[in-house]
Amino acid sequence: MFDTCQRLFYYRQMGRGMGSGLDDHARELFVLKRLTPFKDWCDGMVYSALAAYLIGEWEPEKMVLAFQNNLEQQFMSSREKSFLRPGAIRNLGIAEHYYDDRMDESDLEEAKKKLKDCLLAFGGTTFKKAYKDTKRSGRYAHVDDPDNPEMSRMTFQSRDLGNWVIQTRLDYVITVGSGITHIARWILDDPPADIDEKVFLPQHALNAMWAQDNINVPVENLRVWRYFLPSKKQVGGQITSDKLEELDNELRKMARTLIDFLGGESGEQLTENDFEGCGKKELCGNCQFRAVCPVKVW
Repeated sequence: MFDTCQRLFYYRQMGRGMGSGLDDHARELFVLKRLTPFKDWCDGMVYSALAAYLIGEWEPEKMVLAFQNNLEQQFMSSREKSFLRPGAIRNLGIAEHYYDDRMDESDLEEAKKKLKDCLLAFGGTTFKKAYKDTKRSGRYAHVDDPDNPEMSRMTFQSRDLGNWVIQTRLDYVITVGSGITHIARWILDDPPADIDEKVFLPQHALNAMWAQDNINVPVENLRVWRYFLPSKKQVGGQITSDKLEELDNELRKMARTLIDFLGGESGEQLTENDFEGCGKKELCGNCQFRAVCPVKVW
């Protein structure tokens, strides 16, 4: 994120949060930090449905209507901007609603269709059986809960860099009878026709690091996947020690760059004016912080 847009990094990671005595700018920043772009919100609803299906006992066909109704209720509540009401800290806010971007019933129906298509396709896989068999046998099994991001947080500790928290999403982790641990990440879009597996290697390696640090899985026993829904295309495989070392070096380099920029690990003396905006129309035009960012390119 820091390499993409320094100011976005500031707004998300360093901007002032909630509390008494905030000025108007800080209060608006607090609201903006809680917004979610429509696509991310839609995907989050699908992730919740997939997790509920894996953990629960309902068949996907019976779950579709219930989750579609929940999706519609949240969409309507956000459209009324209930997230701006006093005390509504937990209310969902879709970024497009905050900015009064054009959204109508067709967007809602599109979200409902995506949820249905992904959930029904997912129900036709063997993921649920593998998860239940693994739990039943007492081996390691994990399904990420989208409402509890701490479940997928990992911490890299380094004596020379201090403690840096890097988040990675681990939707599904199981260890099968042979001792092989599978880590899967759901991708809720169709894969491009010219998909290149190398594109996913850094994230695969990051998830492999999580497995090594948190459940002590040797690299030769790891299999890391990207699973596309609703197409069911699977990309990934085994991660090598060389790839893990390469990513570890890259993470340390990025952390050192950030520390040097901040002049320390906290950067408490810096203000948002010390962070440059990227000025890229394709990013700035959809940024949830464009109301407070001085860089205007859309």
